[in-house]
Parts: sequence; structure tokens; C-alpha cells
Amino acid sequence: MENILMQSVVSILQMLVFTMYLKEILGLRHSIFWMPVCWILMEVVDRIIIKMADSAGINGLVYLLLLEIIAFWMGDGSWKKKLFITLGFSVVIMVLEILLINIVIISGICDLNLISNDIKISSLILILTQMLAFIFFHIISYYWRYQINSETSIKNWLGILFVSGGCFAAVLVLTINMINYDSFSMSQVIVLIILICLNFLSYYFYSVSLEKSRIEMETMIYQKQIAIYQERYQDIQKTRKDIWHFQHDINNHLGVIQKLCEDGKGKKKPEECMYEIEKYLKSIGITYDMIFHNTDSENLMIDSIIDIKKGYALSKGIDMVTELYIPPNMKYDSLDMVIILGNLLDNAIEACEKLINKKKPEITLKIQYKMSNIVILVKNTYEGENGQSGSSVDDSLPKTTKTDKKVHGIGMRNAKEIIEKYNGVIEWRTEYGMFIVDVLLYEFDKRELK
Repeated sequence: MENILMQSVVSILQMLVFTMYLKEILGLRHSIFWMPVCWILMEVVDRIIIKMADSAGINGLVYLLLLEIIAFWMGDGSWKKKLFITLGFSVVIMVLEILLINIVIISGICDLNLISNDIKISSLILILTQMLAFIFFHIISYYWRYQINSETSIKNWLGILFVSGGCFAAVLVLTINMINYDSFSMSQVIVLIILICLNFLSYYFYSVSLEKSRIEMETMIYQKQIAIYQERYQDIQKTRKDIWHFQHDINNHLGVIQKLCEDGKGKKKPEECMYEIEKYLKSIGITYDMIFHNTDSENLMIDSIIDIKKGYALSKGIDMVTELYIPPNMKYDSLDMVIILGNLLDNAIEACEKLINKKKPEITLKIQYKMSNIVILVKNTYEGENGQSGSSVDDSLPKTTKTDKKVHGIGMRNAKEIIEKYNGVIEWRTEYGMFIVDVLLYEFDKRELK
């Protein structure tokens, strides 16, 4: 009975560690509840192969092939990632198992023959291997998240790491005690199961905490978008009020111009009259520009974010030129476009603000809709080394110089994720005193291709 229970614990533990590994490194494309089904089928096939071919090499290759099949079914990402990441998993497990076996033999706890012939002891070694692998893969997953700039709480991560380390140490002590005293009672097995459950419960709460942080971040972004719409609405109301005042005063303006024309025929010289008329018309023109500076591409959300950023840039003394050639109805998510444009223009304005006292800062924004794809160009005045370049492909996007790098980095990460969602790419370069960013977005969402 204990043998069957121990083997079941080993199998479940292997499944949990592999599931965690796939989830953290690749992401899961199907519900996690499919994993037990896949694992049971794998165990059945593996047992059949073991009975048919009594060869450790063949059994190992079959087991690796079955892991690859599960990874290809459950994991997200390209086939190359699935292939090599699963190979890496198998290699790490094998190395850790060999390491633990050698430590047990060298320490004199038991010999190789006992490990090979006693199912309980070999099961304990496998349990220790999987728990050590869990710790190792959790460290790898944290580094992975750090590399892709994903938000991970260091406190939560350290918490689960200490719990996992403590459980591993307790299982190690229990294993040594069971081997030394040749005691494998049901109570000891139950304690072993409880320690393993505590290990993975801590990981569950860690995952819940990450999901909560993600939802809070998305909520903050949506609140920001709502604030943009409210600001846009107030801007529209102000514009309508200015237009009404302008229409109300237009008769007075026409009367003044008519009076200047009459004066030109009488006392004043025609040249002086023309100068006064030109001066007055320019003053009216400035007022007109102040009222009618809004962008009008017939795409409300895109126009809104551009107008808000343009107004802010003008208030800082930064000239901003926009050229939009886009249809009013596109298949792109408008919120996605707002996040991308908002962050690109924020970066451009941030760079230009540093040059206001040195040279005339300016920003150029061009958006074109070509062959059902979106092409975005943002160009701003730049003071720095020319000839630099990078892209999202090689993960060499420029870093912010703001003091609040964490908050600013969140926006850029969101923009990058959205660009990748459309299988797009963002490239940047510096030339002739200008910083240039190019973005290409394809019309389809890559998640629709699966």
C-alpha cells in the first residue's frame, strides 16, 4: 500500500512541477485542468512501454517524447521554445537526481543497490528531486519575469522560496530518518504529503497575488483612459463655447474691418490702412487657430489622445506636427492605440522638454493605414549620439530617464505587449539630431491564429 501511495505522490509531484514550469516560462494555452488528463494518459502509455521494452534508454526517450507532446499541447509560444524548454526541463531533472543520489551515497545514508531495488527509497529520492527542481525552476521563473520586465513582488517571491526551502529541508530530514531506521509507516507518508501540499499551496497563493497585481494594473490603465475621455469631453465643451463666442463676435470683427476700409478711402493712407487690416486679421487668425487646433481623423479615441498630448506639448513651448491618414473604422482596438500613442508621445515630449532652453524642440507624428496595416512614425528633437538603433526584436528599446522609472516602465511594457499582440515590431534610431521611432502593427491579433 505504501509503495503505491509513494509512487502516486511522485507522479503527482512531477506533474505539478512540470505544470509550474510550463506556466511560468511559456504560459498555458489551455485550461490547467487539462493537465491531469494529459498526465494520466502519459502515465498509462509510459507503463505500457515499460512492460513492452525493458530498457532504461528506450523508456527515457519515450518519457521525454511524452513530455514534449504535453508541452506542445499545453504550452504557449513557438514550437522551438516548447522543444528546447522541455529538453532543458528533462536535463535539469536528470542532473538534480544524479546529484542527490551521489550525495546520499557519499554521505553513507545508503548505497546504490538499495536505491535501485527499494521502491520506497527510490520514490523518496524522486520526491526530493522534484522539490529541489521546484526551487530551482522558481528561481529561473523569477529571473525570466525580471528579463521581460514583468511585475513580480520580491516579498511574495521570497516567501514562497523560503516555504519551498523549508519543506525541502523537512522532507530531507524525514527521508534520512526513514532510511536510517528502515521505517516507512503510513503516518510518515502522510507527513510527507502534507509538506508537499504546503509547498504548492504557497505557490498557489503566490499565483493569486500575481493575478491580483495584474488586475490592479489593468484597472489603473482603464482609469487613466477614463480620465482621458473626461478631459477630452471638457476640451470639446470648451471648444464649442469658444466657437459660440467667436460666432457671436464675428459681426463686430467685420464691422471693424469695414471701418478700416472706409478710413483708407478717407483720411488714412491706403498703405497704413492695409497694414492695420492685416494686423487685425492676424489677430483674428490666432484666435481661430487656438479654437480649431483639434485633430480630426474621424477616429475619436485617436484624435483625443493626440489632442491632449499636443495641447500639453504646446503649453511647454514644443511644436507638434501631426499627419494622419487613417480611416474612421479600423479593426484595431482603440484602447490599444491610445496606450501606444500615449506612451510614444510622452517619451517624445519628455525628451523635448530638456531642450527648450537649448534649441527649438519639435515633434512630428505620422500615422498611415497601408494594406490593412498601421504604420506609426514619431520623430522628436534629440541631443545625443547619432547612429544608434534598436528594436523590440532584440529587446533593446531605449530606457527612460524619469526618476519614477517603475511607473513609467509599466506604460512602456504595456505598449510593447500590445505591439507584440498584433505581431508588430517597434524600431528606433538616432540621426541628424532627431530621435525616430517606427511602429508597424498588423491588423490581426495573434491570439486569433491559435
